[in-house]
Amino acid sequence: MRKKIWLLLIFILIAFGVFSAVRIITYEPIITYEPVVKAADIDEITVAALAIRYTQRYPADDINITTKSINTQVFEGLTVLDKNFKLGPSLAKSWDNPDELTWRFYLREGVTFHDGSKFTANDVKFTIDETIKKGFYGQSFLPTLDSVKVIDDYTIEIKTKEPDPILANKLAFVWIFNKNYLKEDGTIVSIGTGPYELEEWDENDLYAILVSNENYWGDVAKVKKVIWKSFDTDEERLKAVEDGEADIAFISAAGGESIDKGRENGKVNILTNSEIYIFFVGFDVANEISPYVHGLNTNPFKDIRVRKAIYQGIDVNQVIEEVYGGLAKVQDEVVTRDMFGYNPEIKRYPYDPEASKKLLQEAGYPDGFEVDIDANIYEMNIIESIAKSLEKTGLKVNTIFRGGTEDEPDYEDYDKWSNGDTSLCTTWTGSFLGDAIQVLVDFFHTPDADDYTMRTFGMYNIGRYSNPELDKLIDKANVTMNPGERLVYIQQALRMVHEDVAAIPLFASDFGYAVNPNILFEPRPDDDIRAYEIAKKEIEYQAIEEKKSTWAIIFGL
Repeated sequence: MRKKIWLLLIFILIAFGVFSAVRIITYEPIITYEPVVKAADIDEITVAALAIRYTQRYPADDINITTKSINTQVFEGLTVLDKNFKLGPSLAKSWDNPDELTWRFYLREGVTFHDGSKFTANDVKFTIDETIKKGFYGQSFLPTLDSVKVIDDYTIEIKTKEPDPILANKLAFVWIFNKNYLKEDGTIVSIGTGPYELEEWDENDLYAILVSNENYWGDVAKVKKVIWKSFDTDEERLKAVEDGEADIAFISAAGGESIDKGRENGKVNILTNSEIYIFFVGFDVANEISPYVHGLNTNPFKDIRVRKAIYQGIDVNQVIEEVYGGLAKVQDEVVTRDMFGYNPEIKRYPYDPEASKKLLQEAGYPDGFEVDIDANIYEMNIIESIAKSLEKTGLKVNTIFRGGTEDEPDYEDYDKWSNGDTSLCTTWTGSFLGDAIQVLVDFFHTPDADDYTMRTFGMYNIGRYSNPELDKLIDKANVTMNPGERLVYIQQALRMVHEDVAAIPLFASDFGYAVNPNILFEPRPDDDIRAYEIAKKEIEYQAIEEKKSTWAIIFGL
């Protein structure tokens, strides 16, 4: 009997083994196909842009949003900041600091300019010398420069007058050109090393054409030709993309009308991205009698309770809704979270008009007071919304614009305002260097000269805010080479700005883009459109084979 049982078990095992082998051998997995987006080459795209100034072909002394985007395709610095403001190598492959006043940059070999000439350290020295001599864009990034020395063809040494921990960041905006940039008749020729060459720039500011540099030292751009066309309005730029005349368009988020229209029409992709620039309210804290406070022989803004009352009296969410149709982001501090030094522990003082009234009463203004708030002509709708919000606190706030209009600029008034002729001022702050020290030095350090044009510190400190303890922190951060130590100083300084209510950060507005659905494009917080980051969207179908365990195959699970 036992023998029969054992024979039966052996038979079952053999049968199961044969069955299993047949199931495994004959198994055909189910294959599905999933779409995968690929970046592909494209012959040509058109960008519907803002003003394309022919006079801003680099080397030039002035650059706007659009011309910056164009010039950064043609030219490169020794370093580069990516879309997340992280510092990386460009024409310099590496660098070090032999001491706190010395930077050595080791350059890429095998790089050529668009005219075929070889890029060497001599071009770096020539660029820096010429930039300072002629006041080209880039000069403002070199205030600490002491000397430039060519060590060899691919090593350049830069000495600074004092330690400058973010010199490498600044050099991302000193774009390298060579001695052939000037013709005999004085005409500027834009010859760089970048991924695109300038083919044509219309003298009437209507368009500019770039073509791919197929000999580029890095990855060759997927877009082979880029045409930048100037359009006057958001509506025209949106229509250009909808009609197929353009592939990407700048769209202002102010009011949100064009962005809403683009989304409703559904013909294009509408993308938005928060900028690095923050709109804030500042105070006159220097004058004993503030010039635009009416009916008082004092300066109420010297009292932190009044500053905080105004902070808590502004309904920033309502301002964003009224002015931008919701397309802006509330900010807790005077730099965005992209910046080195951003302090995540700082939180806004809450909107609370009743608390504002109480603070004003404690400060001796139970009935409020009357004051003018100013802005340039383009921000009048913002300060009108702010003024309406502050009415609930008992303040009477009048709105005025300064500096004239685009057609009739008033430079004298602008200079007066910049030198402190204000009571409640508004402006934008931000750091495209990727570091909060730029904002702290320019907006919150005690000014080192009465005339703002002569200042190294506090250049845009319109209300002439001064705090010696804050200055000490900023000064330390400005010369400390150790990143960890700098971070501590900067975050402490930002907290001091917040706690002393040196300014009221409100929001960073969104910038919008209308995009051809067949184009791959990702907005940058610095508003640049980098053509080498753009590609044609192609869909490939990738085979995905069903995965089953051996036991699942055998038992048909």
